[in-house]
Amino acid sequence: MIENVGSYREPEYILYCDGCGKGEEGPFDSFDEAREWKRDAGRDEGWTSAKTDGGEWQDRCPSCNPFRNASSQNRKPIRRSSK
Repeated sequence: MIENVGSYREPEYILYCDGCGKGEEGPFDSFDEAREWKRDAGRDEGWTSAKTDGGEWQDRCPSCNPFRNASSQNRKPIRRSSK
C-alpha cells in the first residue's frame, strides 16, 4: 500500500508491503511518483501488485512476493489436454 506519512501540505508517501507490513521504499513526493516507481524500478527489484477478489490492490515486497520465491521444484507440471 502507498500511504501518506507526511502532512496534507507537505506529503511524503511510503510504499508498504501488504504481506509483512514493512515500509520499504520512499519517501516519494506524490502518490503518482510512488506508483510509477513501483511499476518500473520496483518491479525490477521484485515488488508485485495484484488485485484481490474484493477489488483491493495488494503490494508485496521481494521477500513476500509469492512468484519470486517459488522454486521450480515446488511447481506442479502443466497438464495439457489431448485432442
